[in-house]
Amino acid sequence: MAKKKKFKNNKKSWPKEKKPSIFALPEETRKRIWGVVVFILAIIITLSFFDLAGVAGSASMRALTFLIGKAVFIIPLILVLGGLVFFNVKYKKFFGPTILAIFILIAGIAGLIESLRPETKQGGWLGYILSWPFLGLFGGLVAKIVFGGVIVIGGLIFWYLIRGPRVKEIPRTGETLEIEKEPSLIKKIFLPKFKVKEVEPKIKETSTKLEEPILELRTKEVPAKLLAGEQYKTPPLELLETDKGKAAAGDIVTNSAIIKKTLENFGLPVEMSEINTGPTVTQYTLKPAEGIKLSKITTLSNNLSLALASHPIRIEAPIPGKSLVGIEVPNKIRCQIRLRGLIANPQFQTAASNLTIVLGKDVSGFSCYADLA
Repeated sequence: MAKKKKFKNNKKSWPKEKKPSIFALPEETRKRIWGVVVFILAIIITLSFFDLAGVAGSASMRALTFLIGKAVFIIPLILVLGGLVFFNVKYKKFFGPTILAIFILIAGIAGLIESLRPETKQGGWLGYILSWPFLGLFGGLVAKIVFGGVIVIGGLIFWYLIRGPRVKEIPRTGETLEIEKEPSLIKKIFLPKFKVKEVEPKIKETSTKLEEPILELRTKEVPAKLLAGEQYKTPPLELLETDKGKAAAGDIVTNSAIIKKTLENFGLPVEMSEINTGPTVTQYTLKPAEGIKLSKITTLSNNLSLALASHPIRIEAPIPGKSLVGIEVPNKIRCQIRLRGLIANPQFQTAASNLTIVLGKDVSGFSCYADLA
């Protein structure tokens, strides 16, 4: 016969609930008890200054004087601040920051006392050890500034511990109140003091309907004289200005000789031809010898500009309609061409077309016109 297996019910062992101790006290009460203890310690140290704390008080006074020097007289005040922290603190984790603030204040005061009178050990061995690197490397002024800043840091930590977090109640709809979450102590000290304000985006409502533009036609009455066919009279030429200045090209004979000599220096013999003086430039024409490439002449524009002491010059090779090369040199004095002289020219006045327009004057100083018809 098959043996029957016996299965045992595995009962899980649940942890037993801890019964509250008879001596368990509320957290607020424990904080205040520790605050009273700190106050009593401050009183004992104060009495030891006057030899009223017995043998233990005198021994502790000698030990503290050896360690921190004259900074021992500020310890009761620091302990009073620590006791106030235990009475007023609202943070859950405050014991570590409180001890840190006490140590920072004691170290800062001891170092400052030693910096005021170096190598006297009036700040005790702690002040001597802390101030020695700063005094040796940076001097007394920097050491005083550093330890002063350390004291300020310790005081700020005490200030935030005693003041506690600020709880703001923000009323909402109905009777419910919402409490803002307060940041931790470290964030409270080191975070910048500004708030980000949430702004709801404003959405502009744009109408999708486009307004049709309204076109308004205005009529203008035509003068009766034009309807009668009266001939139009052009305004007089006296309303326009005349040409200003007279073009001066300088010594054109010397310039012509300089151009010829400069080209011959580069192995390019030429024969100088006519010279045309225009309102802004003067054109020196020349005929190169047979077998000379025009590209060799055009590459010498900078050399010619240097020789003539004039810039810029323009080489036209060849001149349209002529077997010559033109070198245009700016005039010493330029002439300003006005519209009056071009219109008063007989060539324009006797033009057959009514659509003749004025273009200006060319390099030779001749007036140029065009017919749009």
